[in-house]
Amino acid sequence: MLEPLPSEPTIGVYALTYNHEDFIAEAIESVLAQGWPSDRLNFVLLDDGSTDATPERVKPYEKYLTYVRQENQGINAAATRLVGLVEGDLLVPMSCDDALAPDRFERLLAYYGEHPDVGMTYGDMEAINAQSKVFVPSVLKATKNDPLEGQIAGRLLKGNFISGGSLALRGVLKQVILPMPAEVAWEDWWFAWALTNVAPVGFIDAVVYRYRQHSSNFMLGIGTRSPDLSVKRMAAEIPFRRFLLGNARPGTCNALQLFEATEALRAMARGLTEKGVELETLLPMTDGQKAVADRLAADAVALSARSPVLAAFAAARAIAANPMHNGAFRTLHGLAGTPSTHAPAFFDDVRSVTVFAEAEELVSDPALLRAYAEAFGPDDDVTLIAIAREWDGNRLGAELGPVFDRVMGEAAPDVLALPADTAAWQAGLTQADCVLGGSEVPGVERFTEPGPLREYVELRRRLPRRRS
Repeated sequence: MLEPLPSEPTIGVYALTYNHEDFIAEAIESVLAQGWPSDRLNFVLLDDGSTDATPERVKPYEKYLTYVRQENQGINAAATRLVGLVEGDLLVPMSCDDALAPDRFERLLAYYGEHPDVGMTYGDMEAINAQSKVFVPSVLKATKNDPLEGQIAGRLLKGNFISGGSLALRGVLKQVILPMPAEVAWEDWWFAWALTNVAPVGFIDAVVYRYRQHSSNFMLGIGTRSPDLSVKRMAAEIPFRRFLLGNARPGTCNALQLFEATEALRAMARGLTEKGVELETLLPMTDGQKAVADRLAADAVALSARSPVLAAFAAARAIAANPMHNGAFRTLHGLAGTPSTHAPAFFDDVRSVTVFAEAEELVSDPALLRAYAEAFGPDDDVTLIAIAREWDGNRLGAELGPVFDRVMGEAAPDVLALPADTAAWQAGLTQADCVLGGSEVPGVERFTEPGPLREYVELRRRLPRRRS
C-alpha cells in the first residue's frame, strides 16, 4: 500500500518539446495557470534539439521552470532523461504542443485524497486544432475506449488506450518506470504497464488534457497517417508486444487476454509481411529462443488439464520467444475460455521477493549461485527457487548439494530447491520476480551479477505488494 500524499504536496510537471514554437507558450501558460505555489511546483522542460524558435519562446518563462536543451535523441531517450530530472509527490507529463486542462491539479489532488493507494491516474482528453479550437470533446468516446480501473494489464496486453498527457503518477513510483527497457515502443504504454503491476490504476472522469492535432502528429486514431508511418509504428510495436507477453504474470490477466494479445501480435506481423517487410527482420529469433519456445509449448500441453492458468502463461511465453509457434498458439486458443487469472500456489515457505533458477544451470555454472550468495545474506527478504528440469530428488541432492556447500558457506541466503515437476517449474518462472541465469524469453528480467541482482530485488522489496 502507498502512503497518502503529504498535506502540502509538490507537483512535478515534466514537459517535452521538439520544434513546438507555435504552441509552447500556451503549453507553459496552462501549467502556470493552475495557480500552484511556486515553492511546490517543480516544472522541468526538456528541449530535444529543437531547430526552430522554441528557445526564444521559452526565455520569458525561464524563471518559472528548469529549461534543459540537448541534441535530438528521440522520444524514448528524451522521456527517460526528462522523468529522471523531475521530482515531486505527483508527476504530470505534457507535450509542449498540447496543454493541461484548467483544473488539472485540482482534480488530481481531490482524486488522490480519496484514493491514496492508487499509483497512476488517467482521464479523458479533448482534441484541439492548431488554433486551439475543440473538435473532439471526448477522445475516449471518439475512440470507443471504455475506462478501466484497478488492474489493467490484461487490456494493455492487447494495445494501449492511455495517452501520456492524460496520466499522472505518484512520485515514489518513478523508479518503477526507469530505465525504460529497450523494447519499449511508446513511453505512455510502458508507464501504464509498469505501474499497473505494482499499484491500482484510477480513472478521473473528466477532461484533464488538451491534445493538439496538427500536421506532424497522430494519436489514438484521430487524424490520418501515411502508409510509411503506419508501417514504422507497427514494426516498432512488435518487439514491445513480445516483451509484454513474456512479462505478463498470473493474477494480472487471463488466458483469453493472453490469446487476444498473441492474435494481435501475429496479425501485425502478417500485415507487415504483406507490405513487403521480411519476417526475419520483424521477428528476429535466436536458436535458443526457438528451443525455449518448443519446451514451453510442450509444457503448456502437459499442463492444460492439471493447471490451465500455468499452461496459458507457458504458451504465451512460448509465443513471446517465437511468435510464429503454431503449436503454442493452438494450445493457448484452446485455453482461451479459462476465466481464472490465478495459478495454484506451489511455494508456501518463501520470502517476499523470489528469484527463479534452473537447478541444472546452477550446477553447470556455479558462478550464478555465487552471485546470489554475494548479493544476499540469511536475513534478506528474498528466496532463490531452484527447480530441476530433469532431475529427481536423489539426483538433485547429489548434483546441487556439493555445489551449494562449496559456494554458499555458513551464512547462506534462503534457497528452496525442488526436483523436476513441470507445474512447479512453470510456477517458478511465471511467479518469480526475476531469473538468475539464462532466459531466452523476451520480457523476463535476467541477472548474472550480484550488484544488479541486489539492486533489482531491493526495488521489488520496496514496492507496494500488488493486490490481485
